[in-house]
Amino acid sequence: MNEKYKLIPKFALLGLSLLSVIIIIGYLVMIFTGNSEGNWEVAGDILPIPKFSGAYLVWTYILAGLAGLTFACSLANLVMHLFQKNPKKAIMVIAIIITYVIVVPAICFLVANGDAVEIIGYEGTDNAGIWARISEAMLYWTYFAVLSTLCAMGWGFVHTSIKK
Repeated sequence: MNEKYKLIPKFALLGLSLLSVIIIIGYLVMIFTGNSEGNWEVAGDILPIPKFSGAYLVWTYILAGLAGLTFACSLANLVMHLFQKNPKKAIMVIAIIITYVIVVPAICFLVANGDAVEIIGYEGTDNAGIWARISEAMLYWTYFAVLSTLCAMGWGFVHTSIKK
């Protein structure tokens, strides 16, 4: 019975991946065949508005949410197992999680300035003030996450090379 539960994530990942590939191919076909809802003038250029753009954005949000939920569940499982085996290491993992989720985003938000972003063809107010500051903080956090991931990969490679 336990073996059946281990197959659920594999089939879910396979199904979501397959569905995403089909949707992306469909979106590309619509863009390149000119199947659009109309045209939009941007800086003198007339660009087509692809059909179902909103649906594709919603699907992206759903996939990002599922990825975040899966990551959070895996992390909670790791911490629970670490508390059973090595509580000291579990506290270190929790400290790292708090650093990535609370401390680094707070620092990134304080560093961001919130100046208006010039977007060609956009005349709304969501690209200035607090929203621009949040977007810039997310961008800085992403830079930090990628850099720290690369550093961790390098450290892991060096550590395993030295250990042998």
